Amino acid sequence: GPDGSLWVGMDGGLVVFPESPHLDSDPEGSLDRSSGLPGDEVLSFHWGSDGMMWVGTSAGVALVDAELGIDATFTTHDGLVHDRVTAIEEHPAGTIWLGTAGGLSRLSKERWNLLPQWALLLQDIPDVSISLPDISISPEEPTAGEEVNVTVTVSNPSSKRAIVTIGLFEDDSGVPGIEVDRAIAYTEPGETYDVLLSWTAKGGDRTLWVVADPDNVVPETNEQNNLVALNLYVNQGPVLLDPSYVLSAVYVYPDHHATITVKVNYSDPEGDDPSEIWAGVLKFPGIEEPFDLTPLYGSDDHRRGTTYTGDVLVRYGNSTVWFYAGDGHLYNGTSMPVNLNMNITVNGLRSGDVLDGNVTFDVEVQEPWEGDVWWVGGVILAEPGSLITENDRRLQFDEPGPTIVTDASGIPE
Repeated sequence: GPDGSLWVGMDGGLVVFPESPHLDSDPEGSLDRSSGLPGDEVLSFHWGSDGMMWVGTSAGVALVDAELGIDATFTTHDGLVHDRVTAIEEHPAGTIWLGTAGGLSRLSKERWNLLPQWALLLQDIPDVSISLPDISISPEEPTAGEEVNVTVTVSNPSSKRAIVTIGLFEDDSGVPGIEVDRAIAYTEPGETYDVLLSWTAKGGDRTLWVVADPDNVVPETNEQNNLVALNLYVNQGPVLLDPSYVLSAVYVYPDHHATITVKVNYSDPEGDDPSEIWAGVLKFPGIEEPFDLTPLYGSDDHRRGTTYTGDVLVRYGNSTVWFYAGDGHLYNGTSMPVNLNMNITVNGLRSGDVLDGNVTFDVEVQEPWEGDVWWVGGVILAEPGSLITENDRRLQFDEPGPTIVTDASGIPE
């Protein structure tokens, strides 16, 4: 500017540096579309005789004062031949001439009236158009992590062939942000062309932007039909955390099972109630019947979490318990190893002393024993070589260690 300031135009707006800036100088201010410019891409400048800066963009022209206040803007809606303003000059009589992608525009400086325009033949300039009805999303109700396909039908109502890039952008506070995909549309005059874009869904309320010619490399008769915002909701699904178990009961004979009480924490980012939540035991050769889980404690608001519990039957040895939950849209799961390795040794039963009808023996539980409690064990008395049945006499003991079993009358020799 005439005051020595440096005005810098960029794809994302403009910045103004003070007189004689150094490499480490901070800008005095900046402007972009969010602060009033017609477009973010700045293409031309002209400092007027009245101390005002004319700023040409890809979406119109703005009149900016020395304090970076925007006094006026002009676009095709106001009568410009084209929104892409690439050159600006001032006539000594006070008329502002604007060179655009569609021809020349003039403004009367006195009252900012648009004067008769000099336009190029519009049929010599291509155009592409996208609109919301011409865009489809699959799936329509995506879940987090799912690939979303966006099909865009690009129209070319002009009489010139146009080859343009179509970009898909994530939202950045109401404007296109990071580009996630792009494709090329080869549009013939008066025809349409379909392009396919994709995006990996992120949970929550989302906005995607479809932009035709995002780099502004193709002059068009209309630059106002190249941008569409897509608003969609992405389900995030339930989350299962912190699986745990405690040993509830031990069954030594006849099939060496144990009951464990399992717990898992359920939450859902949207607060959805679970449509299903269950656990199952995975072991060779397959999965046993699932076990339903019921709420134990927690908040009614599932965003804050609820603990679910249930009893699961497992065999001794190594098992894997799987937990599954669905919120009506998406299933998620987690797993937990369960190790119930137990080796019981009974010492002294064969040679134990029988005193007054009692027999004494020792019970040892050898490592690894990874249960949390010892409940009830037992010894079944049976004839040597006979099959053990539930009807055989069972002598119970409550904890491992030296044990006295009373009433041993009738114990086989």
